[in-house]
Amino acid sequence: MSAEPLTVDQVREGLAAHGIRLDERDDACSCPVCDGLMTLTVTTNGAGAHVECSAGCHEQAILGAVRIGLRMAQQGGTHSPLRLVRDRLALPGVERIVKRGKLGDSYELRMADGQVIELGNAAALLNQATVRARLLPQMRRLPPWIKGREWDAVVEAIEQAAEEIDNVATDAEETRAWLVAWLRQARYPTIDTADTAALYEALGSPPPAFCDQDGRLHVQLGDLATWINRFTGTRVTMRTLSARLAALDFERTQAAARHGGHVRNRRYWASPEAFEVSE
Repeated sequence: MSAEPLTVDQVREGLAAHGIRLDERDDACSCPVCDGLMTLTVTTNGAGAHVECSAGCHEQAILGAVRIGLRMAQQGGTHSPLRLVRDRLALPGVERIVKRGKLGDSYELRMADGQVIELGNAAALLNQATVRARLLPQMRRLPPWIKGREWDAVVEAIEQAAEEIDNVATDAEETRAWLVAWLRQARYPTIDTADTAALYEALGSPPPAFCDQDGRLHVQLGDLATWINRFTGTRVTMRTLSARLAALDFERTQAAARHGGHVRNRRYWASPEAFEVSE
């Protein structure tokens, strides 16, 4: 079905599964991607239904949400916990939720486009701000803020919809393993970032990684991503790797030092203090 153009009736059915209904006059309604207003028109060249969002959403993203809605309707899942998660987080592209470990060591959203978003453990789920911070780098937007105890209902729906997987490395464990293997061959130095002269000299030939005086690990994202793609057999985008490092509480930073009228600087991702990468 995914290769065939959608008919107007199929678009209506797919939107209805998301709780979005169009009347016969094709009036504006909520967009399943951004919650903006959307209008529906029909092409005359046999290409099927054409959907436009006044907020400028890409048409294929909306049609992707419609196709997911059609599958939901066919499976009788219009009132499922998974649908509640999609609706409340405004993420219609969530196809599956995975839970690693019986006690909720890690929860992941598996998206229709292949993205995997790690939400953290059960304790992290209870903190809405933490979940929003982890969604932002991947989705490039924040989900709606959910007030009061309604967030508990979303967390319960995530748990109810989750497929339990045991004995599989979490994204956090896999990312740490990448760091261990990469740092073995990177030979990263220790640099006192408070020593301007030493930092300026080091940035003359910027190391791909270094530790500072507080035990923070500084990583150049591009170097790490290149190594992962070449040597691990895993394809990872800069965007995905950024999200993974953010989930480990790394943050973007800039190492910069001035000497006379010259400034040297380089962007890094920096870990928390005394960061330890287990073998």
